[in-house]
Amino acid sequence: MPEAVPSMLWAPHAWLPGGWQADVLLTIGAGGCWQSVQAGVARPPAGAQVLAGPVLPGLVNAHSHAFQRAF
Repeated sequence: MPEAVPSMLWAPHAWLPGGWQADVLLTIGAGGCWQSVQAGVARPPAGAQVLAGPVLPGLVNAHSHAFQRAF
């Protein structure tokens, strides 16, 4: 059985559109997708997992091996 995913994460800093934001609450919906992202939440709500460091969005793997193809 998979481990339960916390429904709320609280980070001291997160990179959001517009730059770094402080005191960010990330809420995960029932399907496991992001439900909401809210900056300026001064204290973590009860039940939220407190993260130790900053949060960054996932990075796209944009490298290419096109140069390895023979013409």
